[in-house]
Amino acid sequence: MYVTCPTLCSRHTGSRTRGIQRYYRRQERYLECVCEDDAVLADLPDPEAESPDEIAWDDHLTKATLLVNVVMLGLKILAAYWSHSMSIISTVVDSFMDISAGSIIWVTMRSMDKADARDYPTGNNRLENVAVLLVSMVMIFANFMVIYESGNACIENTLDPGVNYFTMGILIFGTAIKTVLYILCRRQKTTPCQVLAQDQLNDMITNVTALLGAYIGHRYWVYADPIGAFCVAGFIIVNWVRTAKEQIPLLIGQSASPELVDRISRIATAHDDRIHAIDMVYAYHMGDKFLVELHVVMDGDLSLRDSHDVSETLQTQIEKLPFVQRCFVHSDYELDGDEHLKKFN
Repeated sequence: MYVTCPTLCSRHTGSRTRGIQRYYRRQERYLECVCEDDAVLADLPDPEAESPDEIAWDDHLTKATLLVNVVMLGLKILAAYWSHSMSIISTVVDSFMDISAGSIIWVTMRSMDKADARDYPTGNNRLENVAVLLVSMVMIFANFMVIYESGNACIENTLDPGVNYFTMGILIFGTAIKTVLYILCRRQKTTPCQVLAQDQLNDMITNVTALLGAYIGHRYWVYADPIGAFCVAGFIIVNWVRTAKEQIPLLIGQSASPELVDRISRIATAHDDRIHAIDMVYAYHMGDKFLVELHVVMDGDLSLRDSHDVSETLQTQIEKLPFVQRCFVHSDYELDGDEHLKKFN
């Protein structure tokens, strides 16, 4: 006698359905990527490339955001000085570090553009990831100091937030300006503007939290002010910890996803009929982009000239892909696996 459980069956069916849906979404995304690769290799214009108007909007919004951040930093310093609020001080630290982080990244990008190819033959694009990691560490440390000072003020009973109309006006004005910038950035579908939009949203959240903490601490419960500072600093710490964790795999050479390796293998297999098989494919991070090593198998009787030409044209094709920094193609006449002396697995 068999007894069925409707709840268990429905859960199993629902889980299976979601798995099938995820599978088809991955397949659709893979086919889209294949079409994009074919367009790149055929030197077709990229339909997702930014137009001159979009580039101009990116530039204008970036400059406007920087100007607003500088102005708001000055106003927040005044608000923090007059209010003695730990919540508002936490937003001052956030604004100052945002401007400092942007300056560090800008200097880093300038240094990358001026790098000498003789000193860095494969480029120094990982310098950007190092800069982001360092900025993350500084941001995390600075906000831990805010938490420490807020806790110390609670212990020593030196909390005395005083929020007047001027202080409230500064934070409300800053939040309104950030809201306008957020809407403008969200309307532009380019990657730089989407990043700016996320930054504006984070600033809106921290401004509103600081304003509520400072106001409630001034009018009703004094400990709401350090709690607001804890929330703002904790929110910033969590975001920058995530950012730091994202940079580490890019610096230590994490392997590419199986889907990306499949895309490279597909291009190599279809490149030339004289390529009989793909022996090995390595793709691993070298900064934001990938370094690719391909071991292809060709006829042992093929001339050196022909094998070289096939390998070189394949290398050129792979390096056209926007996610590839450098590609090396090794030609062989048999399937013998990894030939490196130092193996890491």
